[in-house]
Amino acid sequence: MNKMHHPKADVDRLYIRRSEGGKGLLQLELLYKTITIGLQTYLDSTQDWMLQLVNRHEKTKKVYSVSCQSKKFMTELELAPVEMSETQPTKRANIVKQEAKRKGLDAIKSKWEQKPLHGKYALRSKDPDIDQANTHQWLRCAGLKAETDGFIMAAQDQSLYTRNYQANIIKNGTDPKCRLCDDKIETIDHLVAGCPILAPKEYKERHNKWDSIYIGEYASTIMLNMLNTGMNITQNQLQKGMMQLSFGTSQFTLTDQLKQIGQILL
Repeated sequence: MNKMHHPKADVDRLYIRRSEGGKGLLQLELLYKTITIGLQTYLDSTQDWMLQLVNRHEKTKKVYSVSCQSKKFMTELELAPVEMSETQPTKRANIVKQEAKRKGLDAIKSKWEQKPLHGKYALRSKDPDIDQANTHQWLRCAGLKAETDGFIMAAQDQSLYTRNYQANIIKNGTDPKCRLCDDKIETIDHLVAGCPILAPKEYKERHNKWDSIYIGEYASTIMLNMLNTGMNITQNQLQKGMMQLSFGTSQFTLTDQLKQIGQILL
């Protein structure tokens, strides 16, 4: 876990599914609870006479029995008895365990969303205009280093050492205004996309780097289509032609793009 988790980032988020914005780690406490509930379900369902004796013996104990612990954990997770047609003990136990796990993860996620600071990102990502699948896709297949992954999540949690964090969380008397523009409150959102001092250079450089990546990938796709149409063209020629295109808000079809690139190059 070295550098994988920022010391000020949210801990509950570690156990949220990656498809929902977390790291997808197993929480040992929840794992213990689901296994205990599943074991009791199996003991209640089995036809093995030896295990039935074990179950009866366990139910005679007043404390620290599988039966008592299972009831306690089911109450904590608000898990009602699951009605099912399945008769095999192993499958019945697995069904109950999955339901208990779902309830537990939902409780952890709800706790994360209710936090006044760390929960802001969680709530914003649930807005109707946000595509959650694409928003959290980078957590599943971006291939980032663990420390980079942790740093980005700390920024989303508003846990980095900004002036707003110092003034309102640590409360050390720091002026919350941006140290660069000295106008707006210095939050992560402001530094990433709202500071007028960073806009002329840093934001522009970031935009240009993204353009170069986009054009490179897009040029490869267009070049393949042009080669399929019989045009002999190099990668450098195509990128040069695409750099002169105006993408703007116009909606080009592939045929229009090929024609426009051909006119520039030929």
